[in-house]
Amino acid sequence: MLERLFQKGAIPTLEKGVSFTARRHEVLANNIANVDTVYYKAQDLPVEEFQDVLRRSVDARRADPVGVFRWQGSGDLAENEFGAVEAPARRVRVPPTKSGILRHDKNNVSVEEEMAKIGKNSMMHMAMLDLLRKQFRMLDSALAERVEG
Repeated sequence: MLERLFQKGAIPTLEKGVSFTARRHEVLANNIANVDTVYYKAQDLPVEEFQDVLRRSVDARRADPVGVFRWQGSGDLAENEFGAVEAPARRVRVPPTKSGILRHDKNNVSVEEEMAKIGKNSMMHMAMLDLLRKQFRMLDSALAERVEG
């Protein structure tokens, strides 16, 4: 019964988003840490693929008579034993003219672009955490049989 309670509504969707953005932050921070590493190529997670898998999972939950959320992961996007999203980092293809900087060390990391991605990813992460916190407060309020205002 408790499992179904946590597998309905926005909670499981938000949890997947939080785990994905946390993993993506690690990958983007690693890019910045390797800005001076010869031959290093920038990496990222498949954001669009994650959004598609999440969308399919939510659609499947809507079609399920019980309405329980089940991760519809693809080959690269799977769950670990704790339910967090596991995704391998992929190389990012950067056109040579995009950054406007000629790098003789064959490194394609642009600190400005990586910082912009980290900023956007952090805002998404914090927004989902805030919504998740509100979901748990509402659940706590319902379990305590009181009205949250």
